[in-house]
Amino acid sequence: MSDAQRIVQSEVAALHADLNRLLLFARDLNNCAGVDYWIVQVPVGILHEVWRVQAEVAPAVRAASIPTLAWLCRNALELDVWAKYISISMPNAKRFHQDAYVDSLEVYKLFDRVLRNLDVQWHSVIETMAAPLLPELERVLVRDKVDLSVEQLRGMKHLNVAQVAGEVGHGEVFALWNPVLSKLVHASAYNVLVAGKSMDGLGSFIVRELIWELRSAVTAVNVYLRANGLPQYGSL
Repeated sequence: MSDAQRIVQSEVAALHADLNRLLLFARDLNNCAGVDYWIVQVPVGILHEVWRVQAEVAPAVRAASIPTLAWLCRNALELDVWAKYISISMPNAKRFHQDAYVDSLEVYKLFDRVLRNLDVQWHSVIETMAAPLLPELERVLVRDKVDLSVEQLRGMKHLNVAQVAGEVGHGEVFALWNPVLSKLVHASAYNVLVAGKSMDGLGSFIVRELIWELRSAVTAVNVYLRANGLPQYGSL
């Protein structure tokens, strides 16, 4: 093992020690009373994803899997953008909360298109089963205080992470890293055929950026939690 790999593994171990309690913290946070559920749901969702990403870093480092690390880093980059976005204002947090339902309807529409084109036999069955769910979704929207109807959500576009990155002052970092990470994630000819993507060079840079983004995301979520009188995560 090279010196660079030892340093990276040490930094990853420190990240794990600092963030591994996030899962228990998010569970306890989810049980906080006295505030609307969505106000808690937003940071819980982000923190759970931060925990999940950090848990997958060490195995990817051991496997020297550059595509996996690039994917995790890209997720960390986006989580930091969203954490910064919700920390700025409650309207931002509400818009992020609404975006989950915007995307849910979009996924349903895309899956419906797949079934129509690839599995005609089953489409009518799935359509019959799904039809009663839409009225139920309207009730869920009221329960979760989304403040929008299904029809209104259908007319909205999901948040653009690159645009939001610019709004929260993270645009330059996002613009620099996202194209590089995208090149390393996909099964392109470069990833399939080009050698030399080792942990000593490219891998070390990706891991350090990943670690920085995850820590930054938790810091931003703490800003949100403090503003809403909620417990903050103590280990960074």
